[in-house]
This record gives sequence, C-alpha cells and structure tokens, in this order.
Amino acid sequence: MNPDNPARERILRHLQAALQMPTQPAWTHSPGDAARPAFAPLTDIRKRFREECAANCTELIAGRREELVRAFHQLLRDAGLEPGENSGPGAPRLYAQKPAAGEPAFLDELLRPWIGCSDGPDSGPPDDRHAASLTLAEALIARTGSVLISTAQGGRAASVLPPLHVVYARAEQLAGELEEALTQLQLHGAAPARSMFSLITGPSRTADIEKMLVLGAHGPKRLVILLEE
Repeated sequence: MNPDNPARERILRHLQAALQMPTQPAWTHSPGDAARPAFAPLTDIRKRFREECAANCTELIAGRREELVRAFHQLLRDAGLEPGENSGPGAPRLYAQKPAAGEPAFLDELLRPWIGCSDGPDSGPPDDRHAASLTLAEALIARTGSVLISTAQGGRAASVLPPLHVVYARAEQLAGELEEALTQLQLHGAAPARSMFSLITGPSRTADIEKMLVLGAHGPKRLVILLEE
C-alpha cells in the first residue's frame, strides 16, 4: 500500500475484488434470435405512415387521381411556376422525367400543362433555376414514414437540389418495413435495373445551431407525397 496515495490504493483494491467475481453476460445469442423481429408488427400501416410523415415534417396528400393532379398544379403555382412556355432567364422551372411511351397515363396528366417550363435528366442535372422536382416512388415505408426512390424515377439529383420535392405514389406501394419493400422490388426484377436507391425520411433539416430546427439546410425544404388511393 502506498501511504502517500490512499485513494488510489482503495480504487485498485475495489477493481481487483471486482475482477475476482464471476459474472453472467447480460445477453446471450441463440439461433432463434435471427428469426425474431426487432419490432412488433404494425397493425395499421396506413395510420402509421400518416403519423410518421407528420413527425418527419413530410406533407402527405392522399386522394383520387384527379384530386392529386389539382394539388400538384397548385403546389407548382405556390412555388412560382406558371403553365405554358416559361423559359425566361429568371423564370422558375420544374425538373421532372418526361412521359415516354409505356409510361403511366397519369404522368402525362401531371406534366402536360408544364412541359414548356420543365426539364428532365436528358437535359442535365437540376440547378438553381429549378424551383420544384417531381419523382415517382419505388415504395413507401410505413415504419419510418420514408420514401424509396431510384435513378429510374427521376434521376440522381431530382430529390436533392430543388427546394420543393414532390413524390407521386400509389397506395399499393405502401409497405410496412424496408425489408418488405426491397423484397418486392427483387421479386419484380426492378432492383438490378437501378444504379442507385435513395431512402428519404422528411425534408432536409438540421438543429446543429442552438438546437433550432431549420428545414432545407442541405436539400429540399419541402417534401410532399401525393398518394393515390
């Protein structure tokens, strides 16, 4: 014992005594653990998705197709766009994948009035002229209120640069868990054809400065999901 430092000696004695005591691990692995779900199953995935969207600051608009088309047009007007040719140097523009042969008819309904003021991946990435973007969803995840998109649904930068990101989805694309959504994409053969998937949970935000929540810090300030029921 060191009489000059009794506190140190006392701590060392406690540590030595503790090391001599046998202990049981708090958790042991068993083969059944891998099959046991980490979370309780969701009983109402639509309700959970609505709740998570509200918590994530995601704007969810659900309804029939004609209602969603009107809502989309109003969103673009609120963002400063006007239908028709609007190609002046300071005029805001829409970034969206153009309808092609075989594309769903509703995509043409959404974009027809705005073709004159819209650009797509074939004309390069979006820039500060683009006030809004439109992408389609690969899936919706109820557990976290997330949207799964890919390069095939609007390009890599469509969900990152414009301040308003609008996602169009169908009710049957809603899955309870991410694993379920990815499994469905694999079964349908969609996964290998995509070079990038992105999981989006709410608009861009940060609270790094004085714990004040700021939307649009590193990407879109608004994320709006148009859900066709």
